[in-house]
Amino acid sequence: MQEIKKGDKEAALERGGHLLEASAKSSYAALTALELAKLKVDQSDLEGARYYLQWVVDHSSQAQLKDVARLRLGRVLVAKGDKAGALQVVNAVDANTFTFPAQELKGDILLAQGNREAARAAYSAAADALPKGGDRSRIEMKLADVGGKGMP
Repeated sequence: MQEIKKGDKEAALERGGHLLEASAKSSYAALTALELAKLKVDQSDLEGARYYLQWVVDHSSQAQLKDVARLRLGRVLVAKGDKAGALQVVNAVDANTFTFPAQELKGDILLAQGNREAARAAYSAAADALPKGGDRSRIEMKLADVGGKGMP
């Protein structure tokens, strides 16, 4: 984290890699991998980001960290053009804990696949799961784009 804050991305990747090897089952390693994935996205290295996010899914002992990684991995896979892989990853997310972001991303993926009806259903499920006080504008816009009704 210190290297990232200082802007020394190469040192961050090197030290982070050592931490992943030395402490693969620790929460620190999973959090480090999430940060390294973000660093790779910032560098437009989607394959590198995919590697670190998949590392969290494969190595973390915490279900919620795995699901955060899956959501981010789904976005990376869509950006790489792997819509089917992205949908598979998002379908593995715990729907009870991450309903809103998982359904919204699922809608994005389905829309990218050209399946407007399934995207509408996913966006509707996301709208139903929107946390109280959450910003409704983005999901309303997506829902309207696929012919869904606005939210109350």
